[in-house]
Amino acid sequence: TPKPDVCLGEEVIFNDSTAAPNVLSTLVYFGDGDSIFYTNPFNSFTHIYDSIKSYSLSMIVISNNLCVYTNGFTNMISVHQSPTANFYINPDAITSFSPEANFVNQSSQDVISNSWYMFGAIVDTANTEDANATYPLGMIGEYPVQLKVENHYGCRDSIQKIVIVEDDLLIYIPNSFTPNGDDLNNTWKITTSGIDVYQFTLSIYNRWGELIFVSHDPEYGWDGTFGNSLVQAGLYQWRIEGVNILTNQDFERFGFINVFR
Repeated sequence: TPKPDVCLGEEVIFNDSTAAPNVLSTLVYFGDGDSIFYTNPFNSFTHIYDSIKSYSLSMIVISNNLCVYTNGFTNMISVHQSPTANFYINPDAITSFSPEANFVNQSSQDVISNSWYMFGAIVDTANTEDANATYPLGMIGEYPVQLKVENHYGCRDSIQKIVIVEDDLLIYIPNSFTPNGDDLNNTWKITTSGIDVYQFTLSIYNRWGELIFVSHDPEYGWDGTFGNSLVQAGLYQWRIEGVNILTNQDFERFGFINVFR
């Protein structure tokens, strides 16, 4: 006698409880076109159903003296659809400065139980429909999130996705400017986020490697001058040295500026 409610694709275990000492062989019809024949003693056997419906079974028992006994079991097995686990992460990527993520459940409507496993989060489990997680400040990386669901019949499904915690160090650097006195794009100025403003150096060099500008203030831009005179049009190299304010790690960036006149 198996359990009456099973999940699609689940292996069903049948136990032969025929109360007769002189059974020679048994034939069981599973109700889906398949059958099994065995000689006794044979206590249990398995079967997998591939359609969602109720199945009636029948069995034929032959005794040692060749007497035949039959029995039927109407709607003995009900096969049910497993739930579908799914969720989305909001936002898609989070930053190490604000490492918080929301997980919005999009599982099938038959789900009655949700189990969240948020690896690496400060609070790493939840049993609510939706969930949220906060990750350690400043710790960039990829963190698995797993959702396990279950429906009324005990059928289960699970899904795993990855939360990406990105570096908060952001530097926007224009590639050109026109210091010609027309009040339009006269200053070359960078925009930063996530840096230690007290440990910052911006250096600019001409084509011969001569230092022509240096600043320790990320808010201070270059007006295109060197020695109180405008530099010639051309390509200049910049170099930024600083410290990530969250990770306390040194960083260095290089690039070029086009000066147009």
